[in-house]
Amino acid sequence: MMSVSTGNRRVFRFSLSALLLTVAACAAFFAWLRVPLEQVRREAAIAKRVEQLGGRVTWGGSLEGKGKQGRSYIGAIDLNGAEVTQVDLAAIGELTELTHLSLNDTQITDAGVALLGGLPRLEQIELSGTKISDVGVRRLSALSTLQVIQLKRCAISDDALDSLGSLKRLWLVRLDQTPITDQGLQSLTRLPALRTLGLSGTRVTDAGLELLRELKQLEMLYLDDTAVTDDAITRFNAEMPNDPALR
Repeated sequence: MMSVSTGNRRVFRFSLSALLLTVAACAAFFAWLRVPLEQVRREAAIAKRVEQLGGRVTWGGSLEGKGKQGRSYIGAIDLNGAEVTQVDLAAIGELTELTHLSLNDTQITDAGVALLGGLPRLEQIELSGTKISDVGVRRLSALSTLQVIQLKRCAISDDALDSLGSLKRLWLVRLDQTPITDQGLQSLTRLPALRTLGLSGTRVTDAGLELLRELKQLEMLYLDDTAVTDDAITRFNAEMPNDPALR
């Protein structure tokens, strides 16, 4: 009976071990690869849905030569005036690379805003003419990365401004044609980066304008259709470095 040499057995065992390690490495690689591929498929489906609604998607990532992990991702969505559903908002809420979202003149409510709480890189959100209230704005205050927020024509109160005061990166806030008053403006003085503020069509008066003197970095302050007087605007601009108040 022919015997197998000790050297051959060692070679066999080594080859088998190497094969098993290779198989394990390949399995781990394809498992790692599967996650971004599934994400790309999901985002492609979201992009298709956005286009069906008449909206627009802006892609970032490898399509622009700067993608994370070598893939493309949705960076911005414009759904202004579209018939957006809760299902749509839930899908958008999973877009971890999304930075800009426009939902002006949609039917989004406070419940819909709650579905957007998991957007870790969102920098700009536009919700003018929607049905959100102070509750929705309070939920938005959890998005610490926000730099721009538009809430024109929303039924919000001074309490909403208290929530905005915690978003220290905000540099543009539009609150035009909302029922906010002088009382709420004190909260906005907590925003060290605020450069553009829209208060046209609000209940702000000369007293409220005085509160904003603390915002020396202001560059644009819109005051059309308010009770603020021309004299107050002249005095305000004289003491501010950028003459920000406009009517």
